[in-house]
Amino acid sequence: MAPLAPRSPLAARRSLALTAVAALSMGSLFLTQPAFAEEVAPVEQAASDAPSAETLDAVGAAEEAGAEIVAFGVTASGEDVVVVTEDSIATPKGEAAVEMFAESAGAEAARVVTVTEAPIAFAASDVVGGQGYLGLDSAFDAFSCSIGFAAWSPTGDPALLSAGHCAPLDNMVLSQPSQDPAVGGPGFTVVSGTPNLGTFGFYQFGSTGGAPGQAGDLAATDISVITIDPASGYIPLPAVTNWRSAGPSNDSLAGSVLPVIATGPPAAGEVSKSGRTTGFTTGTLNSVDHVVDGWANISGRWVRGFSSNVLAAPGDSGGAVLRGNTAIGLISGGTVASPGVDQWTWSTSLLHALPQTGGYEVALDLNAPVVSSPAAGSSVEAGAAITGTAPGSESVEIAGVGATFTVPVTSGAFSFPAPGTSGDFTYKLTAVNGHSTSGFTNYALTVLDAVPEPPAAPAVTSIVAGDSFAHDAAPMGVAGAGVTGAAVTVKLSGAAAATYSATVANEAWAVDFGERLAPGSYELSVTQALGGRASEATVVAFTVAAAPAPGNADADAVDNGAETGSDGTKPAGSKTRPALAQTGADAFAPTFGSIAALAVLAGGAAMIAARRRARS
Repeated sequence: MAPLAPRSPLAARRSLALTAVAALSMGSLFLTQPAFAEEVAPVEQAASDAPSAETLDAVGAAEEAGAEIVAFGVTASGEDVVVVTEDSIATPKGEAAVEMFAESAGAEAARVVTVTEAPIAFAASDVVGGQGYLGLDSAFDAFSCSIGFAAWSPTGDPALLSAGHCAPLDNMVLSQPSQDPAVGGPGFTVVSGTPNLGTFGFYQFGSTGGAPGQAGDLAATDISVITIDPASGYIPLPAVTNWRSAGPSNDSLAGSVLPVIATGPPAAGEVSKSGRTTGFTTGTLNSVDHVVDGWANISGRWVRGFSSNVLAAPGDSGGAVLRGNTAIGLISGGTVASPGVDQWTWSTSLLHALPQTGGYEVALDLNAPVVSSPAAGSSVEAGAAITGTAPGSESVEIAGVGATFTVPVTSGAFSFPAPGTSGDFTYKLTAVNGHSTSGFTNYALTVLDAVPEPPAAPAVTSIVAGDSFAHDAAPMGVAGAGVTGAAVTVKLSGAAAATYSATVANEAWAVDFGERLAPGSYELSVTQALGGRASEATVVAFTVAAAPAPGNADADAVDNGAETGSDGTKPAGSKTRPALAQTGADAFAPTFGSIAALAVLAGGAAMIAARRRARS
C-alpha cells in the first residue's frame, strides 16, 4: 500500500504539550511521513525426499491410537527420531501407538523425544496488546495510538480494544515495532506490504450518543473496538507485549509477552501498562492519593476509571493496563511527571467500559484443564468421578467419548463421571471462558467390567434375637431367607464356635449343626455373597439354658401305668421311671432334617412339637 500522506500540515494540529494542570488525551500525532522498510528476499531451501506413503499412513494410525506425533525424521547422525507430546504417551496405550508408528515407518529403533505441547506457528500475522498503530482522521491528519487487548465480538469474531478517543480513523496499519518510540525509534515507519488493520466497529469517548457526559455518569467511558479486516490475516493473541522482543517484523512483539488470563477491577497495588510510546512500564495505584473508581475530565469529556502513577505519554492511548496478568483498563489520559511531581495517569476501567460495547469481551489465555484424579491411565469402575482443575475458566468441554458435553467449573474445579460401560477411553478436555478456549488435554483411562451392588443381608427366621432355649430343645441348625443362588456363610460363636455354608434355593437356606447346641450364650453372624460381592451381616444372639439339677428319686417317681391295689399300693414287681421335665406327657423333638425340609418348602424354619396322652 502507498505511504500515508497527510494532506494538511502536521504543524497546524493541536499542541501535544501536557501540563500538570490540564489532562489531555494520549493519542499522538505523526511527526514524520511514514517510510517503508525494505523487503527481505526469501531464502531458498534445499530439496529433500518426501516420506513414503507407508510412513504417512503410520502417522495417521498412531494419532488415531492416541499418540500425538509432533515431528519425525532423522538426526544429523542419521538416526531415526520421533517427536511426540508428553501427555499423549503417558499411558501404555500411547506408548504402544508410538511403537506401532516406528514399526510401520520402518524405524523400530527410533529415538523418542517428547515436548510439553504441540508447536504453534509463529506467524507474521500475530497482533498483541501494547502494539502501536497509525491512521488518518477525516481531515487526513495522521495519528498514532496503541492496541489494548485482543477481544471477541458477541458472535465470537476476533477484534481489538483501544481508546475511544483514538476513533474514528481510516487506513489503519501497524507501525514497525523496532522503529516505535518505545525502543527509541522515530515512531512512524510501516513495514512494506503491511495490510490494513481494520475499521472501528464501535467507539465511545464520554457518554452515549456522542455526549461529553458529566461527573457521576455511569455510561461515561473511553473505549473503542477495532473490527479486524478479514483479508489482513491478523490473529489477535491474548497477551500483552513487554517490548523486549521488538524487531523489524510486525509480529516480533509476540516474542516476549505477558499472557492475559483474566479480566478484573482495579485495586491498590502494582499496575503495569504497555504502549507504543513508553513501552512496558510499572507503577502503583496507592490507597491514599489515587482513585480506584471515579470520573476524570479528559479533554472536555468525562471518563469513568482509575488513576495511577504508571508512566504513559501521547501515543500510549488505548494501551493495555494490567494488574499482574489481569486486564483492568485502557490508557485514556494524564499529566506528565515533572521534578518533584509524580506521573498522574488516568485509565478507563474495563469493568465499566466493556458493557458499553454491546457484548465484546477480552480474549483470555486459558491453561488447558488438569485432571487430578484418577491419574491418567488408571483403571476405574463404571461411573467413577473424574475430577480436575481449570482456573480462570467457566466450563470444561469434554469430547472424544460419545457426544461432546460441557461441565461447569466451580472455584476452579470440575468433575464428570467415567463411562458407564467397560473399555479403554480417551477424552479431549478444553477449558472455556466466553469465546476464549484453551489448548486441549488428552486423558485416557480404562473402565473395568461393571461390578454388581452387594446383596442385602440375609434373613434368619428359625431363631429370633434374644431367644432362650431349654437344654433339651436347643437348636440343631438354623434356617432363613436370601437371594436365590447366593452363597450363605454362617459363623457361630460363643459357647461353641464353627462356620457353616449353604446355597440359597428358592429364596431359602438352612445349615445343620449336627447336634444340639450345649447350654451357653451364642451369636450367629450370617452373610450372603453374589457376584463376588458380600452382604452386610445379620447378627442374632440367643442362649441355651442349662439342664435342671437332679432331684429326689422317690419324689420324682411316677406311675408307670401299673394298676394300683385297693389300698392304693402298687402290685409287687411294679417299676417306676424318672419324671420327664415336661410332666404329664412324653416330649417329642423332631430331627433338624424335618426343620430344614420345612424351611425349604415354606421359606423359613418350623418347629413341631407333639405330646402323647398319658395312659388312663
